Amino acid sequence: MQQDSKGEELFAHSAQSEENGTHELSTITGIEPQKRRSGRYSVYVDNEFFLGVDSDVLVALGLAVGQKVDRELLDRIVTEETVRRAKAYAYNLLSYRQRTEKELRDKLASKGYNDAVIDTVVSDFVRSGLIDDKAFADAWMQWRTESKPAGKRLIKWELKRKGVAADVVDDTISRLQPEDERISALNAARRRLERLQYKEREAARESIIGFLRRRGFDWEVILDVINTLADEGCWSSIDPEQP
Repeated sequence: MQQDSKGEELFAHSAQSEENGTHELSTITGIEPQKRRSGRYSVYVDNEFFLGVDSDVLVALGLAVGQKVDRELLDRIVTEETVRRAKAYAYNLLSYRQRTEKELRDKLASKGYNDAVIDTVVSDFVRSGLIDDKAFADAWMQWRTESKPAGKRLIKWELKRKGVAADVVDDTISRLQPEDERISALNAARRRLERLQYKEREAARESIIGFLRRRGFDWEVILDVINTLADEGCWSSIDPEQP
């Protein structure tokens, strides 16, 4: 994230002063509430607009009109406001669904936040429990077995792609009971079968096999489901020795 051009001018002026050994200070000449944004204030330095900040930043840094500010404090104002904005964005993301640490980092990076800001936000969220990859993995597996069925292979691939550590993924997958996976696959197959009523029975069977494979179910689970549906008269059974 970048500060506005006036901020850059102030930093440049401050840096030049340091090089000349003068250490010239600037002055906060105004702090005015923004008309259309409640809780937001415009900060003026040396009679020029510097930055719009949240009231929390004003309080945290104790900013006041007439206060002398050097380059370090100007930097800190920008950093505090940038971190606050990044956190607000992160809170909004989490209001839709849980995220892994990697997902949050990637989203913040896509908005232009630098590594230091991202590290600060993620560390705070991990510490407070808002980001918890283990809890995310458990919730994801539950969703993938109950609401949108998938087998172990697909669940494992999805969690790794979302940045969950391999040991956490393995531990999560190890707790998926075979019977739960079988029921999940059977439910998925039955729902899919409703769309295939127009197909010849054996063609429908092959379609279901392909569907379950794409959902990440192992052959043993697929075979069990296919033969269960065969017992219900949907099609002929399959030899367990078939690859």
